[in-house]
Amino acid sequence: MDCLTRHESDIFFAKKFKSIEQALQSGTVLGVGAHPDDLEIMAAHGILRCHASSTENFVGVTCTSGSGSPRTGDYANYSDDDMVALRREEQRQAALLGDYAAMLQLGFPSAAIKTSLNPEFLTVLKQVIEETRPQAIYTHNLFDKHKSHVSVACHMIEAVRQLSFQPKMFVGCEVWRGLDWIGDHNKICLSIENTKLVDQLISQHRSQTAGGKNYAEATLGRMLANATFYDSSSVDTSSHQWYAVDYLPFLTNTDLSTSDYISQAIDQYRQDQLQQLID
Repeated sequence: MDCLTRHESDIFFAKKFKSIEQALQSGTVLGVGAHPDDLEIMAAHGILRCHASSTENFVGVTCTSGSGSPRTGDYANYSDDDMVALRREEQRQAALLGDYAAMLQLGFPSAAIKTSLNPEFLTVLKQVIEETRPQAIYTHNLFDKHKSHVSVACHMIEAVRQLSFQPKMFVGCEVWRGLDWIGDHNKICLSIENTKLVDQLISQHRSQTAGGKNYAEATLGRMLANATFYDSSSVDTSSHQWYAVDYLPFLTNTDLSTSDYISQAIDQYRQDQLQQLID
């Protein structure tokens, strides 16, 4: 696998496996995020699903090094290289705490994946998907505010399409923009039960949570808000929820473009909201 030979990559797998290949093949849930700590925010539902199971295993992929993250306090004078090394170790610690089968940190520069589809990056993603063949895939959503997140989503959609692989679940999850505005018929609500573990997982990324961004509290707050404000006419069915959009239409309709997917959702939102108005 190319990701095993790239010198920028960092490969971790649980001790119960004899090799990274065995760890990947055990994976039933695959999470692919742009930066260290994205998985613990975005794919918490998948991580918890595997953590609570004796038969499922989570495989995580972080695509970029996150060298350009904001920093202050104890980390104010850290160089980009210092941050790369620190965030790599923090991601490993999160993987240990979350009992991931494997954690692949690919180390691609953000600039290398943001302008167009990167053949090398696409090849690596396809190899990971082929090796894992997961039942469920969690990645970023196309409506995200962060360019790197959207780029990862585009690469993942293309990678799964090129493989003609059909997971049971393929979703794009919120991070740098909520999905509460998406119509309920287009939205997937992921119930989050073990919020204590979510807090602990995100808190492993101390360079972020103590370095200028309180991601743990913000994530748990959004989970609570999603559950509370989901339906005004009934009581809450879960205490915390995370929102996602369904990417399976990209696999059943190979003519569907990412721009059409976005346009259709926005047009539907516009139509739904206009119907709420009164003269």
